[in-house]
Amino acid sequence: MVENDWSVAYRRNADDQYSRIQLYKTAELLRQAYNELDAILYI
Repeated sequence: MVENDWSVAYRRNADDQYSRIQLYKTAELLRQAYNELDAILYI
């Protein structure tokens, strides 16, 4: 089965979106962890 350019581009874009979402979630988790650490240190 020959893949056309559109499906390849679509899949690449979907992977991009997924990576961006994962990055955002990771950043959010890091931010929360940092805030908790901050709270512990400044009690």
